Amino acid sequence: MNIAESNVAKQGERRAMVRLLAAIMLGMMTIGSVGSARAAPVRYVFDPAHSFLGIAWQHFGFSTSYGKFAKFDGELLLDEKKPEDSKLTVTVAIDSLQVSTEGFRKHLLGADFFDAKKYPTATFVSRKITLTSDQSAEVQGDLTIHGVTKPATLAVRLNKLAVHPMRKVKAAGFDARAMVKRSQFGMGAFTPMVSDDVGIFISTELYRADSGPEQR
Repeated sequence: MNIAESNVAKQGERRAMVRLLAAIMLGMMTIGSVGSARAAPVRYVFDPAHSFLGIAWQHFGFSTSYGKFAKFDGELLLDEKKPEDSKLTVTVAIDSLQVSTEGFRKHLLGADFFDAKKYPTATFVSRKITLTSDQSAEVQGDLTIHGVTKPATLAVRLNKLAVHPMRKVKAAGFDARAMVKRSQFGMGAFTPMVSDDVGIFISTELYRADSGPEQR
């Protein structure tokens, strides 16, 4: 091979190397764009007409007493591709408590228990979600009641995730339950006659927040 042929060969090798590097860079950019194109979590909000938040406790061992909160709100940031990265927040209006009689309601909202005038809301903020099956999860988070924040775990079951047949928007339905000790929140009056353990029960429908009010 003469000098001219050698130079031509070297130039060809350089051009091939440039094309190879360009292809590698393009591939890296494509991979990055695919990763960044992952759908963001979708915000869902509670449907108050089809949501229930109740509590239950034992009364002297004779009966189980029940109450429910008529007003609560919040949101679920749902990551369908990676549900464990979803986020849940709930805020409850304590004075929306409903029980069997008005006198009993006033007692529960008073200083012995919720002290609703001083602590008008309770909140739950998720910190970790662990899938236990395709339809269930444990949601660990911070529960604040009576001005005290403690860890709490919700056992959650997904009932359905689909387009609502009447409203024509994406909907999610869940049931959840938890057990807490009220004494840990500074509400230990009359234990053990009135049980320290209080069950929390939730059944709810949520709708995509980007659907218009007329659709929800």
